[in-house]
Amino acid sequence: MERNIYKIGKELFITSDEEIKLGDYVVQINFEKTNIQVIKCETESQVKIANSKNGSFTKNKIILTTDLELQKDGVQAIDDEFLEWFVNNPSCEEVEIRLHQESLGEVFNGKNTNTMWTDAKFKIIIPKEEPKQEEEDEIIDISDHDGIGNAFDNLNNEVYGKEETK
Repeated sequence: MERNIYKIGKELFITSDEEIKLGDYVVQINFEKTNIQVIKCETESQVKIANSKNGSFTKNKIILTTDLELQKDGVQAIDDEFLEWFVNNPSCEEVEIRLHQESLGEVFNGKNTNTMWTDAKFKIIIPKEEPKQEEEDEIIDISDHDGIGNAFDNLNNEVYGKEETK
């Protein structure tokens, strides 16, 4: 998975690599990563450029945001549960996104029974939190070796499963 969370100013944007269509918003990043901006694809030409893998910019479709203006224009809001998690994990750069629908029940129309569904919404899969542990450097005891070269050779033998024969 690649990065799909962007913080621009005070707003948060979650993107997808799905096809960009007319009216979609994209996060556009130059290859030097010195310029990042939000753009709305309002013409067929912009859509074609946004979907192109060539060029000097990376473009990803915005599917979730905290930006109220984009929400008013149809982009789904990021839910509070994820925002609370993100506040405690601000270095997170990627999350899994799934489309989610719920059954509203079944309806009988006289001939068939049909299941009614809610509109599909994006669901953020919040990463499982693991206890934060300081990584400790591995200490190698070289006191029984006759020099750094042999200690290095013995380390290689241990790493690659070789045994020293004497």
